[in-house]
Amino acid sequence: IRMGGFLGGYASGGNVCNFTNCTVEPDVKIGYNKNTGAASGLSKVGSFGGEVSGQFLNCVSYADVYGVDNVGGIGGVKGQSMGPYSYGNCEFYGTITATGSCVGGIVASGYNSISAPNTLCTSVENCIVAANITGTDKVGGILGGEKGIAQNWGNVYIRNNVFYGTLKATEEGGLAGGIVG
Repeated sequence: IRMGGFLGGYASGGNVCNFTNCTVEPDVKIGYNKNTGAASGLSKVGSFGGEVSGQFLNCVSYADVYGVDNVGGIGGVKGQSMGPYSYGNCEFYGTITATGSCVGGIVASGYNSISAPNTLCTSVENCIVAANITGTDKVGGILGGEKGIAQNWGNVYIRNNVFYGTLKATEEGGLAGGIVG
């Protein structure tokens, strides 16, 4: 699976990545392939991390983000079941265009495997998104979805977030929500 972002590859629960006070300026394209004009098979994409475990604090992106599945404005997916995965005071003001599912203005998805159904969910607090977001299913203004989790065993929150913009789920019966897809 190909991944994209500042840190595109995998980061485990024992080797977390913490992003603080980071900015992606306007006119930056993430996951963009100039030869095809699209993301050409790129999944697990975010402005700062494609597949990581860790924290994102006070991060801002104005990028245009492209991909297939698991595409987020700030981050893609949680890299490992035991690692932390939280977003605080982050902002996204670009566009997100995905041709698949789990697409979110801040983050695409939490841990994406059924191998650890009791992992901690993604925590997103005090974030703002003003963007146009398109995907096929599970399209959220803040969080795309939590596909691999059966129950949450910790104190994580989706709270005090704001979304402005448009959401579009292109698949018939596809889900889109202002906060969670």
